[in-house]
Amino acid sequence: MFDKNVIMAVLMHISTILAIVSNMPQIVKSLKTKSTEDISISSKLSWIVCSSCYFCYAILLGSTSVILNSLVDVFFNTTLLVLSVKYRKGREERLANEFA
Repeated sequence: MFDKNVIMAVLMHISTILAIVSNMPQIVKSLKTKSTEDISISSKLSWIVCSSCYFCYAILLGSTSVILNSLVDVFFNTTLLVLSVKYRKGREERLANEFA
Protein backbone atom coordinates (compact mmCIF):
# COMPACT_ATOMS: atom_id res chain seq x y z
CA MET A 1 0.00 0.00 0.00
CA PHE A 2 2.73 2.49 1.00
CA ASP A 3 6.14 2.65 -0.62
CA LYS A 4 8.78 1.75 1.95
CA ASN A 5 11.26 4.29 0.52
CA VAL A 6 8.72 7.12 0.77
CA ILE A 7 7.97 6.27 4.40
CA MET A 8 11.68 6.11 5.20
CA ALA A 9 12.28 9.49 3.52
CA VAL A 10 9.39 11.13 5.38
CA LEU A 11 10.59 9.76 8.72
CA MET A 12 14.13 10.99 8.06
CA HIS A 13 12.90 14.48 7.14
CA ILE A 14 10.80 14.60 10.30
CA SER A 15 13.82 13.48 12.32
CA THR A 16 16.04 16.16 10.76
CA ILE A 17 13.47 18.90 11.40
CA LEU A 18 13.05 17.77 15.00
CA ALA A 19 16.84 17.74 15.50
CA ILE A 20 16.93 21.38 14.40
CA VAL A 21 13.84 22.46 16.33
CA SER A 22 14.79 20.67 19.54
CA ASN A 23 18.18 22.38 19.85
CA MET A 24 17.32 25.89 18.68
CA PRO A 25 15.52 27.09 21.85
CA GLN A 26 18.49 26.10 24.03
CA ILE A 27 20.99 27.75 21.67
CA VAL A 28 18.95 30.97 21.53
CA LYS A 29 18.49 30.99 25.32
CA SER A 30 22.21 30.39 25.88
CA LEU A 31 23.16 33.22 23.52
CA LYS A 32 20.67 35.64 25.13
CA THR A 33 21.47 34.86 28.76
CA LYS A 34 25.14 33.94 28.25
CA SER A 35 24.48 31.16 30.73
CA THR A 36 24.70 27.41 30.19
CA GLU A 37 24.82 26.15 33.75
CA ASP A 38 21.81 23.91 33.17
CA ILE A 39 23.47 22.07 30.25
CA SER A 40 25.36 18.88 31.00
CA ILE A 41 28.70 18.92 29.20
CA SER A 42 29.12 15.15 29.49
CA SER A 43 25.67 14.66 27.98
CA LYS A 44 26.52 16.90 25.02
CA LEU A 45 29.85 15.12 24.53
CA SER A 46 28.20 11.71 24.48
CA TRP A 47 25.52 12.98 22.10
CA ILE A 48 28.19 14.34 19.74
CA VAL A 49 30.04 11.00 19.79
CA CYS A 50 26.78 9.15 19.15
CA SER A 51 25.84 11.44 16.25
CA SER A 52 29.35 11.20 14.82
CA CYS A 53 29.15 7.40 14.84
CA TYR A 54 25.77 7.61 13.18
CA PHE A 55 27.30 9.96 10.58
CA CYS A 56 30.02 7.39 9.79
CA TYR A 57 27.37 4.69 9.54
CA ALA A 58 25.36 6.87 7.15
CA ILE A 59 28.39 7.39 4.92
CA LEU A 60 28.94 3.63 4.74
CA LEU A 61 25.24 3.17 4.09
CA GLY A 62 25.30 5.86 1.39
CA SER A 63 22.18 7.56 2.70
CA THR A 64 22.19 11.30 2.03
CA SER A 65 19.25 11.97 4.34
CA VAL A 66 20.86 10.13 7.27
CA ILE A 67 24.14 11.95 6.61
CA LEU A 68 22.31 15.29 6.68
CA ASN A 69 20.43 14.39 9.85
CA SER A 70 23.55 13.33 11.72
CA LEU A 71 25.50 16.39 10.52
CA VAL A 72 22.73 18.69 11.79
CA ASP A 73 22.79 16.86 15.11
CA VAL A 74 26.58 17.11 15.42
CA PHE A 75 26.54 20.81 14.46
CA PHE A 76 23.91 21.91 16.97
CA ASN A 77 25.22 19.79 19.83
CA THR A 78 28.77 21.01 19.17
CA THR A 79 27.44 24.58 19.19
CA LEU A 80 25.85 23.99 22.59
CA LEU A 81 29.01 22.36 23.89
CA VAL A 82 31.17 25.30 22.76
CA LEU A 83 28.73 27.78 24.34
CA SER A 84 28.72 25.76 27.55
CA VAL A 85 32.50 25.78 27.83
CA LYS A 86 32.78 29.45 26.79
CA TYR A 87 30.16 30.79 29.20
CA ARG A 88 31.25 28.64 32.12
CA LYS A 89 34.84 29.76 31.68
CA GLY A 90 33.71 33.39 31.53
CA ARG A 91 31.62 32.93 34.68
CA GLU A 92 34.54 31.39 36.56
CA GLU A 93 36.78 34.30 35.53
CA ARG A 94 34.18 36.87 36.65
CA LEU A 95 33.77 35.14 40.02
CA ALA A 96 37.55 35.00 40.49
CA ASN A 97 37.81 38.74 39.76
CA GLU A 98 35.02 39.55 42.23
CA PHE A 99 36.82 37.83 45.07
CA ALA A 100 40.33 38.97 44.15
